[in-house]
Amino acid sequence: MLVHSAPSLYFRPEPMAAPESTTSQLISGTEALFSDFATPGTPTHVIVSHFSTTHVPTLDHAPSKKSPCGELDPTFTLTPLIGLNAVRSYFDLLSMHYTRQKVTTHSIHAFPEKYQVVTTASILWKWNKSKKEWTEDVECTLDFDEQFRVRAFFVRTLSEDETCVMRAVDYDTPYFSSVRDTAPHAFSA
Repeated sequence: MLVHSAPSLYFRPEPMAAPESTTSQLISGTEALFSDFATPGTPTHVIVSHFSTTHVPTLDHAPSKKSPCGELDPTFTLTPLIGLNAVRSYFDLLSMHYTRQKVTTHSIHAFPEKYQVVTTASILWKWNKSKKEWTEDVECTLDFDEQFRVRAFFVRTLSEDETCVMRAVDYDTPYFSSVRDTAPHAFSA
């Protein structure tokens, strides 16, 4: 007996891989930025490529500010850097004066409904001039755009304020040595 099968009236596409979840894309974007940031000598334009071109990016890096009860004040800010050129200048300034020896990420928490990631990390900095090193512990809040590029990057120093790279002073450079050596005489009667 000859059996003739009719062509299928229904198109059955090949199964496709599920799109990457928002959470995993946020974490991937954060890890990519931190990977480039953690690699000594990464050109600034590579780091800046992680920032939004569809929104005006904002960056703020400040020491922690404690409220009178000793808790961290999340509203404390210095002056945020606004715009892609300002973000580029921030990373240029860092690379001019410091080398990132090591960046260790301790935690990453994604909030897909806000397109936000909060991460804690430790950065081992080294002065380019004196070669002195220190560690800055930070909490970074990254807000992403729809293309998973950073539109806001807020860095808070969790360790002592003097470990904040934005407040770092290399006292062994000639300028500060001369100021330190002459300062007591300036105030003598």
